[in-house]
Amino acid sequence: MIRCKPLLGTFIEIQIDFEHDQIPDKKKLNQEYVVAAAFREIERVDYLMSVFEPRSDISIINQTVSLFRKPSLEIHPWTYEVLKTAKYLHEITNGSFDCGVGHVLSRWGLRPHMAEFSNLLSSYSIANIEFEENHSIRVHHPVLLDLGGIAKGYAVDRAVNILKSYGVEKAIVNAGGDLRILGSVPRKILLRQLGKKTEFIDFGKLANIAIASSSSLIRDESAVVQSNHLINPHQQIPVIGEKVFTVTANSCMLADALTKALAVDQNPSANYFEMLDAKAYLTFMTDVVGKTGESLQRRSNIFF
Repeated sequence: MIRCKPLLGTFIEIQIDFEHDQIPDKKKLNQEYVVAAAFREIERVDYLMSVFEPRSDISIINQTVSLFRKPSLEIHPWTYEVLKTAKYLHEITNGSFDCGVGHVLSRWGLRPHMAEFSNLLSSYSIANIEFEENHSIRVHHPVLLDLGGIAKGYAVDRAVNILKSYGVEKAIVNAGGDLRILGSVPRKILLRQLGKKTEFIDFGKLANIAIASSSSLIRDESAVVQSNHLINPHQQIPVIGEKVFTVTANSCMLADALTKALAVDQNPSANYFEMLDAKAYLTFMTDVVGKTGESLQRRSNIFF
C-alpha cells in the first residue's frame, strides 16, 4: 500500500509491503494504523525542529539570541540527537555543513520571521552550541539555526524505525529527494532530468540504503531556475550551477546532511564520506561523476 501526506514542506510518501503472518501476534495491526504511526513520527519531527513553528525547540533556541545571558535549555531528545550529529558533521567537514545559517537565509528573505534577530548576530555556527547532560544545551554566542538540511532525513529514519517496530520488513519512505529503502529486495531508482521536458533515467537498483539529493535548480512553473536555498557557509553565498549532489548512506539523516557538504566542497572523494560509510556523486546535466570517477551517461536531478 502507498500513502502520501504533505509534511516538512514537501510530500511524504510511505509504501509498505508486509504480510500479517510475518508479524508477531502482539503487533498484528492493520496497514493503515502502521502507516499512520509512521506519519505521526514525521509530524513530531516537524513540530520539534521547524523554524516556522514558534513553539519548536529550534525556535526557542533561536529566540535566545535576544537574551543577554544565555540560559541552559533542555530540549527534546530527538532535537538533541540531531543537533549533536549536526555539530559532529560540522567538525569533520571543516564547516562545510553548518545548520547555523538561519541569519543568511533571513538576509535573503527566505526566513522573514527571523529578520528581527539577524542584526544581533556577531558570528554564527553550530559550533557555538555546547551540549550538556539531561538533553540540555547552552548557546555561547548568538546563532540562528535552521535544520532544513538534516531534519527531513532524520524524519525519514524515524518513520522507517517505527515501521520496523511493527514488523514491517519491506518499505520505502520518500520525502521529496530524501529516501530510505527498508528490506533486501532491490528497488529501482529513477533520475529526473530537469529541462524543457521531464525525462527519467534508470539509476539502478538499491536495497537497505538511504539516498538523498540536493540541487540549486528548481522548477518554477514551466521554467528551470536557480534558487538560493543551498548555502556555502564559509563565504555566506548561495551554491549555484547545474550540478546535483547525491549521497547514499546507512541513514537518511547522514545522506541528507552530506549532500550539503558535497554542494560546498564539490568533492566526492572527501574523506568524511569514507569515514561515514557513504558514497557521493556529482551529477551534471550530461553525466555523473562518482568517487571512482566513473561516468554514468545523461543522469541529472534525482527522482525516486
